[in-house]
Amino acid sequence: MCGICGFNFEDKDLLKKMMTVLKHRGPDGQGKYVDKNISFGHTRLAIIDLKTGKQPIYNEDKSIVIVFNGEIFNYKELREKLLLKHKFSTNSDTEVIIHAYEEYGLKFVNLLEGQFAFALWDSNKKQLILARDSQGICPLYYYYEKSKFVFASEQKAILSLENIKFNNSGISEYLYQGFLNTKITFFKNVNKLGPGELLLFKENKIKIYNHNYLDINNRSNYKFLKSKIISEIEKSTVADVPIGLYLSGGLDSNIICSVLSKNGKKELNTFTIGFDDEKINETKFAEISAKHYNTNHFETTYSVEDVLKNFSKITYALDQPIADAAKFSYYFLSKKAAKEKIKVVLSGIGGDEIFAGYPQYRLIYYWQKYIKHKLLKDLAINAFKFKYSNTSTANNFYSALKKDDGNHMKLFDETTHRTFSKDEVFKLTKKRDNRNLLNKHEIMNNMQIQDLQSTVVNDYLIISDELNLIHGVEGRVPLLSKELINLGLSLNTNERITPFSGKIALRKAFKNDLPKEIINKSKTGFTSPLRDWFDNGLYDFAGDKFQNIEIDFLSRSEVENIYKNKDYNKIWYLLVFYDWYNKFVK
Repeated sequence: MCGICGFNFEDKDLLKKMMTVLKHRGPDGQGKYVDKNISFGHTRLAIIDLKTGKQPIYNEDKSIVIVFNGEIFNYKELREKLLLKHKFSTNSDTEVIIHAYEEYGLKFVNLLEGQFAFALWDSNKKQLILARDSQGICPLYYYYEKSKFVFASEQKAILSLENIKFNNSGISEYLYQGFLNTKITFFKNVNKLGPGELLLFKENKIKIYNHNYLDINNRSNYKFLKSKIISEIEKSTVADVPIGLYLSGGLDSNIICSVLSKNGKKELNTFTIGFDDEKINETKFAEISAKHYNTNHFETTYSVEDVLKNFSKITYALDQPIADAAKFSYYFLSKKAAKEKIKVVLSGIGGDEIFAGYPQYRLIYYWQKYIKHKLLKDLAINAFKFKYSNTSTANNFYSALKKDDGNHMKLFDETTHRTFSKDEVFKLTKKRDNRNLLNKHEIMNNMQIQDLQSTVVNDYLIISDELNLIHGVEGRVPLLSKELINLGLSLNTNERITPFSGKIALRKAFKNDLPKEIINKSKTGFTSPLRDWFDNGLYDFAGDKFQNIEIDFLSRSEVENIYKNKDYNKIWYLLVFYDWYNKFVK
């Protein structure tokens, strides 16, 4: 991974400011290209072609220039084909993109396998191209107003431009979900380039094309599942530097560990996070796996004091409010990986969404499919309340099931990680949440795709990108390949879930490769001990923030009531936003 930035005019001072903001993304070097029509900046984290891969990179006559963030895993195959007509000056994957563009035009982006975001300037055609991988792994933001076009890997670099105004239109969406799901940001005229989008900027006009990944054939290819997963994991190891893995007790990271340990990766470094709370502590399972695969294993922990000390630092690193408390674990894991000189770390992000690991998938699927009669519904609701009444997720389910009107996506939306209800959001903001819910596939795919295109892209992947790179570590997510997504979404329902378990196909495919403790383990999730933090200092920390920061579009009386009632989850969402607002807006 690297940092890229630029704009459609000449301003060396602005370019220097933006590159300074992005320096943490590329501590190994910087490069720039400037003329009257375009300015490009690049900060490099050297992963492939350490000697000649410095950017920007040009075509043969220097009429085309590129700055690139990410990795193209199939670049060697593409290079072999392009060598028949083009001359290469480096061994990097970046140069392959330029020559593929020359050879195939705008359709070239469909040939790229990997994780990427880049900007390419064609001086002959006077056109600027931005593109982002179809899974949304690498971020890219852009600003456009009055013929001024600016882009960057992180939106805080765009804020180097003066007079960018705050935009509060996304506040209800943030409070309802814990992140911004749409392509807007909290700044006027600053947008995210969406997953699978190619932006063409020419003659002061923007045109956006889509190269999406979905190709669901509704014919199960289960027999190819294991070989495809192994292939995608092996592809993701392309690097000229050491590779590590974030290892938990979960199925996904263990499958990756199994493949890496068998394909000749010597001294595989694995990293796990530990907690005192045994309900979320997975260190004992990670230790079982590390011994089983004979990895070089590192365990790290952090305290509530570490959370308080680094709270605003993590807010700045993310540069947007994301309420997912797991961000602290990523921060401290990547810090440990960097300390051990690891520059590339793999994780199992996406496995639950692609292969149906979440319990709400099977709860909603079987509820909608089999529980039709009112008496059965009442019995099921009461049984559910009796067994799970002590968790916020279960309480969300209970409330939503009572109001179920047969719309499975509405039910799914209202039972998935919701801290504030829609009515509570309205009380705070006087704004309604008006998102459109996906409803064009069958029930399982609707739920899985909704998660892939919202929570994965706008929460998990942003955290992985920015909180790994804050320590100069590149995060890779091998399960989130186009091929595996389409394969997973084409599995039969009984290959995904039963009433009592998820990821059926994965468990079956790798049952002989993983420790039995991992295969039989129920899902824990990648979370943090939020209640413990609040009981040991975070509550007072939040009170100070609420006291000292005035936000006129949030009801102060509602915020005070939430704080007095010690509703920790709601306080957490507000605290994350207050700290971000203080850092970037106030």
